[in-house]
Amino acid sequence: MGKNTNYLFIGRKNINLLSNSLEIVSGVENTVLNPDDVKNPVPSFDSLVKLLATFKERGFFNTVILSDTFFFSQVIDIENFPLSYSKREEVLRWKLSNLLPFGIESYIIKYFVSAKNRVLFYALPVPLHTQLNKGLKELNLKCWNIVPESIFAFDFLPSVEKYTLFLLNRGGYFTAILYRNRELIYVKTRKRVKGIDMRSEIELIKKTVNDRFSIEIEGFLACGREDID
Repeated sequence: MGKNTNYLFIGRKNINLLSNSLEIVSGVENTVLNPDDVKNPVPSFDSLVKLLATFKERGFFNTVILSDTFFFSQVIDIENFPLSYSKREEVLRWKLSNLLPFGIESYIIKYFVSAKNRVLFYALPVPLHTQLNKGLKELNLKCWNIVPESIFAFDFLPSVEKYTLFLLNRGGYFTAILYRNRELIYVKTRKRVKGIDMRSEIELIKKTVNDRFSIEIEGFLACGREDID
């Protein structure tokens, strides 16, 4: 299973260019999401501008993908979520005013409806959004979308009938996504706890999900370089 694309992945410390396809290798319990090998590591924003210049002839990037650590993301339930887009914005801003760690005006907020009255939102700090778009604008490049890596990867996951945990492991942090039939139920990004192995982290996630939703996780998908026994 795959999907052709060109995109930028900006990690917590380095900026990397990934290209071609994002594929899922299936058939085993610990299915692995396997992007192309990372190429052209770039250490700074100035280097990002130089890198973008080499792709100026393309005129646009499908998507800029940022590390999940740059976003505040969460799945929330909103009773009687309106059908009108304008009313949705109003209700969502009211709801998020009590959830975001800083003022709502400090973020660029995107969302999509995962299921009836269930919404995934991701909020990117305005300064980072401004800086990134400034670099693109200087080179007359257009970017259609800026998303967290885990949400981008979710589009490539198979639709499953059982409750499935997708784990995006990036060494110092990980993002856990619980879903079923393309419905997002739970999203959590967290720093790794020193001295605790990934298997123990997974067991903690399972307990949290069971306590909160009374759901037993039946399937498991993973993306990352660390082996999970």
